[in-house]
Amino acid sequence: MADSQKYPASLEAKAAAKLRQASDLERDTSGNWRCRARRRQSAQRLRATASSHQRAAGRLAGLDLPEDLPF
Repeated sequence: MADSQKYPASLEAKAAAKLRQASDLERDTSGNWRCRARRRQSAQRLRATASSHQRAAGRLAGLDLPEDLPF
């Protein structure tokens, strides 16, 4: 298992970085309509990936609680 999958904090940091990058892409209004559409699609993909990382971090954080252990 990769380190990013073991630690919720690193997943949350990656998600925050992707959300910042998506915001930067959406804020950029330079170029023609194709460039803007491509940036908008990239931002949507980044937001989807960030959401996935946040959900995974939440699941990992939930597993670390001792009262959830079966024994």
